[in-house]
Amino acid sequence: MNFSPSIEPGLYMRTSNPISPGAFVRFQPSAQTLDWHRNLSRTEGSGTFTKPVSQIGPFSICSSEGGSLQLDGVELPRSTLKPRFIGVGECSEFDGEYFFALATRVPNSFDSRHYGPVPISSVDGVFLPVVTCD
Repeated sequence: MNFSPSIEPGLYMRTSNPISPGAFVRFQPSAQTLDWHRNLSRTEGSGTFTKPVSQIGPFSICSSEGGSLQLDGVELPRSTLKPRFIGVGECSEFDGEYFFALATRVPNSFDSRHYGPVPISSVDGVFLPVVTCD
């Protein structure tokens, strides 16, 4: 079962493992994020996102004048979508109650580079790949 084009097509198994970097999580994005995604994709979608976890807080995110984002000082792959959660030239700190979702499988994946860090409390499943087809 493929949850999103952001992750490899295949079969994923729900697990009781804790959220950790590299895990795939299903979560409920904010209403604002869902509306933004609906407008971009012109689809209703499922109301949940499945994305890989890049990092769990605490971490910092900074936006440069050139439009790039740095997660704990490391520049993230660029996207054509502009972040909506942080202003140009600003930095924000996030505690252990947040994770950063980063999906680089497809160009411009709609992930935390655009809508920001995600509260861990919004996660309703952790998944591991069983068989992937890519």
